[in-house]
Amino acid sequence: MRFAIAMVAFVFLRCSSNSSSQEIPNSLSNVNWLTNSTARFFRLGVTNEDTLLEIYFDSNTILQKFHKGRNPQLFNQYTHISNLKNPTKTVVLTSAFSRFLSQLGQLPTIVAVDELNFWTKDIISQIPNASQTLQIQKGGNLQYEKLIKIEPDWVINYTLTPKTDPKITSHSPVIYIQNHFEVHPLAKAEWIKVFGFCFNQISLADSLFQVEKSLYDGLSSGQTPTAKPKIMVNLPYSGIWWVPQKYNSLTQLIYDAGGEPIWITDHLNGNNSVQISTENALNHIANCDILLHPGSIKSMDEINDPRIQKTLFTYKPKIWQNDLKIEFNGANPYWDMGSAQPHLLLRELRSIFYDQNQNPYFYRQIKFN
Repeated sequence: MRFAIAMVAFVFLRCSSNSSSQEIPNSLSNVNWLTNSTARFFRLGVTNEDTLLEIYFDSNTILQKFHKGRNPQLFNQYTHISNLKNPTKTVVLTSAFSRFLSQLGQLPTIVAVDELNFWTKDIISQIPNASQTLQIQKGGNLQYEKLIKIEPDWVINYTLTPKTDPKITSHSPVIYIQNHFEVHPLAKAEWIKVFGFCFNQISLADSLFQVEKSLYDGLSSGQTPTAKPKIMVNLPYSGIWWVPQKYNSLTQLIYDAGGEPIWITDHLNGNNSVQISTENALNHIANCDILLHPGSIKSMDEINDPRIQKTLFTYKPKIWQNDLKIEFNGANPYWDMGSAQPHLLLRELRSIFYDQNQNPYFYRQIKFN
């Protein structure tokens, strides 16, 4: 599951038109649709008495519509959400969103999760009586009967297909957080506004995002030397060497940190991840300064392909792995913190790219033997 979330963020990103440009039906002409800063897969709208949320699967498909407020009869095409009970009961089916809940102070509302082994210790420590928290998706199989019995106020999940799960939605409100499809790090972070809608904290969520945006923009606009370090990424996974295209969020992060993604060519102008040949990848490694995210290896001894070993030992780029804080169970705060607070990743990559000797938090350098 942990790897699935990482690969979702890496492989399944896609194009979409800006959600603020979606055509507004005439029946909603009195709604003030708020303009997102960067995010494309949701939009919020307000009237004097109502708040609307739309979540998109892609530029042509609305996945969910929610309404909160006094006039559900005016928005009967939206799922009406009543005011939350006190205390709120939240079910979260992936640890990837734990940092958003932490920022909004909502971790104490959690009553069930997918599997606690996927959650980092610092997050678990913020859940009161975490030992009593139900684990309802062990081994990847959701226990629907347990979920229904809980009667949660919100089930927080994600989907890779343009449909919702009727086994859940027929019993409980389910919100699909689709920030894994966003193509910029700040767009992923902007989904805190959707959590704000869920927990009646839209103003707080917006203010938190504005702080994050200011921190990120301040770092990305900083001066960098003219000669940018050349960056390569990854090692083969199941024999396939994936690289992100130009408008993928990882590539954007590298650009914003002042690096040059050496694999980017004119035909890699989308935002998905694509396969390149090992020969092509090794040519990039021979000309790069830094290799990021070399699969799951912890040392050079774990590289079994002699071609890769020879190229690395011949040209000796600096190799940085994002597993410095990985825990015994495999939980890695790189993913949840990086999603909610991408300025932390940006700051560390700038330090790595330009040898600023700041103490690393996420990354560990793999040394040559």
